[in-house]
Amino acid sequence: MLSAPNSGALFPAIEPIRPPPGPPILCIIVDAEEEFHWGRPVSARNNQTSSIRYQNRAHEVFSCYDARPTYLVTYPIASDPSAASVLRGYLADGRCDIGAQLHPWVTPPFHAETHERQSFPGNLPTALEREKLHRLTQTVRENFNLQPKVYKAGRYGFGPSTASLLEDEGFEVDTSLMPRTRYTHLGGPDFSTFGYGPFWFGAGRRLLELPVTRDLTGLLAHRLPGAYGVAQRKPLRTMRAAGLLARARLLERVTLSPEGSDLAAMLRLTRALLRRGERIFTLSYHSPSLQPGNTPYVRTQRDLAVFLDRLSGFLSFFRDELGGVFLSAQELRDQLAAGTLVDQAAVPRPPLPETGTDRCLVVANTFPPVHGGSAIVYDSLARFGGGRVSVLAPQQDYRSGWPIPGWREFDRRAPFKVHRIRLLRTQFLPEDAGILERIGGLAADLAIRLAVLNSIRRIVRAENIAVLCIGELVAGGWLAATCRRLFGLKTVIYIHGEEISTRARYDQSGQRRRRAFSAASGIVAVSRFTQDTLTRMFDVPAAKIELVSNGVDRERFVPRPRPAHLVARYALQQRPVLLTVSRLYARKGIDRVIESLPVVLHRFPDLVYLIVGEGSYRPELERLALSHGLRRNVVFAGAVPDHELTDHYSLGDAFIMANREMPDGETEGFGLVFLEANACGLPVIAGRAGGSVDAVTDQVNGLVVDGDDVPAIAAAIIRMFDDEALRNNLRAGGTAIAAQSGWDRRVGQFLGFCDRLRETRQAADRV
Repeated sequence: MLSAPNSGALFPAIEPIRPPPGPPILCIIVDAEEEFHWGRPVSARNNQTSSIRYQNRAHEVFSCYDARPTYLVTYPIASDPSAASVLRGYLADGRCDIGAQLHPWVTPPFHAETHERQSFPGNLPTALEREKLHRLTQTVRENFNLQPKVYKAGRYGFGPSTASLLEDEGFEVDTSLMPRTRYTHLGGPDFSTFGYGPFWFGAGRRLLELPVTRDLTGLLAHRLPGAYGVAQRKPLRTMRAAGLLARARLLERVTLSPEGSDLAAMLRLTRALLRRGERIFTLSYHSPSLQPGNTPYVRTQRDLAVFLDRLSGFLSFFRDELGGVFLSAQELRDQLAAGTLVDQAAVPRPPLPETGTDRCLVVANTFPPVHGGSAIVYDSLARFGGGRVSVLAPQQDYRSGWPIPGWREFDRRAPFKVHRIRLLRTQFLPEDAGILERIGGLAADLAIRLAVLNSIRRIVRAENIAVLCIGELVAGGWLAATCRRLFGLKTVIYIHGEEISTRARYDQSGQRRRRAFSAASGIVAVSRFTQDTLTRMFDVPAAKIELVSNGVDRERFVPRPRPAHLVARYALQQRPVLLTVSRLYARKGIDRVIESLPVVLHRFPDLVYLIVGEGSYRPELERLALSHGLRRNVVFAGAVPDHELTDHYSLGDAFIMANREMPDGETEGFGLVFLEANACGLPVIAGRAGGSVDAVTDQVNGLVVDGDDVPAIAAAIIRMFDDEALRNNLRAGGTAIAAQSGWDRRVGQFLGFCDRLRETRQAADRV
């Protein structure tokens, strides 16, 4: 660690820390603060705290890695009961620590309008800095029932009096130092000659300085570190010399944060510091970044997806590749002071089971954590496959190019092998695409196909794969012939229904799909509707098709009481609830249910229609509900975390998805949600279209209606809620059907089909 000549004025009695050998250690520091406009002068009026409730987006990532962040709360967060309650929930579960961050402009007492120079706490008169720090600390004590011991000066504004003030208030860790950074042009401190490295300081050397992990990387980082400061001064700054040095990998200033640093840069910085002998790191960000529009780092939903992917990617790298350990800032300080710094690397993830020498690889573009019926099917094939099934899935959503949120965390928890590459397919080009756009699309498609084949080749060799299951006919059908010829695999195409019932623009004659079916060794159909469509429209021989109906996880989907916190969230107290769990597309029939509600509400005025799920049709559904005056009776829950899904089923008294066939032939292939609802003890109402009649038998486990007939839908809902005996009978019928539809049986049937295909190949080889 390098320090400026006047460093003692800020950090008295510095004593560098040289930790003993051991695994790398990461502390996560979150600046839990109010929202404010970063490009405008600070103001006491900037005290809104709504963004803190979105912290769960990152906290779910932390929980997967057993990482405990330290939230450094500002006065508005600490004093707002609603904001503080969010963090108290994490604290009560032992999933975080609480510290304090002083923003002078929003912390009393207020003597005058705060100018920019006074926005750095260390520039305040000592008495005023002391009083503001005391008020902040006291508010944290009162509202979190603890003594905060970790501190950060807002805007990194550590001053000459700050160290003694921190000691007086009982703080033990400071996180205000931003290495290689100068704030003098704003009236703030100069940290430009500080390199990264923690140290003890203070009168009794009991304060730990845990700087932001920021330092220089590149070929000149050791030889000419001062060149970076020169590049930031005029006239070189106007020539963007620092950016040129960074792009040339000669000298680059990187911060260990998902704000402003991409994942590759964070990995470069970490590896460089490890080579220099550092083993203590801090990852930091500002809490308002979890709600797009609050910080310059996260302006859009895409920015948020990238932010979370960087956070996830770094924690995965730190734990799984480096064997790193996560400590809170206070835990680190206590261990350093006691000389008991952790010396054991993180326990590696145990190897996943592999059973048999003839295994199956599922190639699935739609796979968890992406929501949808087909995603559940492919997850279940692997989850209930007894170690015989692996999966190849994408890291990015091909439609948007965004990272799929939470894919690393899902894969980490999965009891089977998941292999990921960036993409498995490209997006369809618009009909009016120009020649250059089409050439670019073809080149991108070729590159993706080569990457897919290379991954399949590698997995086949490593895992004794004998059967390839193709999960998407539209973009993956080409694999049937290719993988048979290149790798000698038996290939199965899994067909749900809409991909063959819909009159697709890309294959209006059906010839591309027919070629894929002809090349495949076998085809799985999820319903009789799908099976009949394959034989009738595509001339697939019946002997080539295996009917494997969708199943349900009988241990997960069970009846349970309504969770009080969800009842309160959606204001469902003492109200009958009609439930839909579905992606929000037109064929699901949610619009017709909304149109039926004015009639239903004459009979049941307190009924709530709870819609769980997201999709492109949501704006139209919201407009429809508003135009019918149903603001009080229709609730859009949006997409919910996977661990909350069964709790949401328990909120319903009855389930409905009045699915219908669209003009282009698009329809429901089966309707997996009907089985899930039945397993959770709900009677169901289904539309009479596609494969839903395989899932729901009228008068047995539900009622079946015409999904385009609004009066019929209204009558079915009224009948369901009016007739308790009917509900009980349908509930009993649904429970019995769900009991016979466990995924263990369905996957056993699927693997048996794969085995027969493999045995056919072996018999042919012997001949």
